[in-house]
Amino acid sequence: MLFKWGAASVLIAIIAGFFYLKPYAEHTNNKIEEKLSYNDNEKNISNKSVSDAKNSLISLGFDIFLTPKHISHSMAQIMENYHSPSYNKQLGDFKKAIIHVWGIFCPPCRREMPELNHAVKDFRQSNIPVICLCLTSPLEELKDYLKNNQLNDISIAMDGDAFIEQFNVSSVPQTFLLKDGKIIAKIEGAFEWSQNNINDIKEVLK
Repeated sequence: MLFKWGAASVLIAIIAGFFYLKPYAEHTNNKIEEKLSYNDNEKNISNKSVSDAKNSLISLGFDIFLTPKHISHSMAQIMENYHSPSYNKQLGDFKKAIIHVWGIFCPPCRREMPELNHAVKDFRQSNIPVICLCLTSPLEELKDYLKNNQLNDISIAMDGDAFIEQFNVSSVPQTFLLKDGKIIAKIEGAFEWSQNNINDIKEVLK
């Protein structure tokens, strides 16, 4: 009799445990599924962010190249700014950058440069150099212009005829985006260097 009662007690305990633990197991599974779903959503958000940034740039007039174009190593000589005593880099040394083609003779270019000079500091925090390739002006004239207009953060690119020829630059200003050593996008005309636009470019180039 005692044995039967003991067996019955064990059986009751097992059944009770099953009903007690089942909700806990379901709750745990739900948490795991939620976590997996959250991780998937995180990936989608990240992908959408880059896609949305590209769409924003397209809406502003950027051409996004379906086939990015390589640049050759020696397309232009680079100075960090007008203080630099000599050229210390070439265009091909950069894996990612913003290449801005302009000219002192161009009124829209001159109006755009203070905004771009301010944006340089923001891009620098993301390790994205801004390289300004000036057309026609001799180096000393260009340095004087940058100094007189307090454009202290602008990197100077000269001897850029090969770049101009390869990318068919027939008007200024134009801005090119360089990623993984390839030109992936460009815009013709002056660009508004607002914080939102800067963030979109950083997202596309990261």
